[in-house]
Amino acid sequence: MFSQTRCDRCEAPESSFSLCHLQTHFHHVLAVCEQVACGRRCLSKEACEGQFSRMLQLCKVTKHLFISNARSVCSDELIQQEAVTLCINVSKQQPFPSAGIKKLQVPIYDDIPNEDLYGHFDRCADAIQKEANRGGRSVVYCKNGRSRSATVCIAYLMKHRKLTLTDALQVGDV
Repeated sequence: MFSQTRCDRCEAPESSFSLCHLQTHFHHVLAVCEQVACGRRCLSKEACEGQFSRMLQLCKVTKHLFISNARSVCSDELIQQEAVTLCINVSKQQPFPSAGIKKLQVPIYDDIPNEDLYGHFDRCADAIQKEANRGGRSVVYCKNGRSRSATVCIAYLMKHRKLTLTDALQVGDV
């Protein structure tokens, strides 16, 4: 987990947080991502899981970026309602929606912690930015919409919005 000014894991100052730092402490960032993935701080991991299991939704990160889970993204109605033009699937197993939109797959297994997500940060962040530049909207998702997808969204915010890791973890509709 990360405090306001230092990494709680290695005590690195916030100014040194980078995408590489994010990958190094990926498993520790997940706990924070799981609580903020739905666009607001939840009281617990269970509250977040309950939020996603009760309803289908795309959670707004920015005007042009949403985060969600595979079940919600496969709702063509939701994709059309939010005018999503690019789906980034951060998994090998989860399906894409059937809607005729652009698709990008990041072939990461849902249950293998040693997968190299870092190697995909630039490609995903650049695709999100390119879509936003042309007025489109992207959704990033994985099985539950809490860890890999949240990390890709954070990488985008750090690279293209120039946010620190701490600030990126606090984002909700910037």
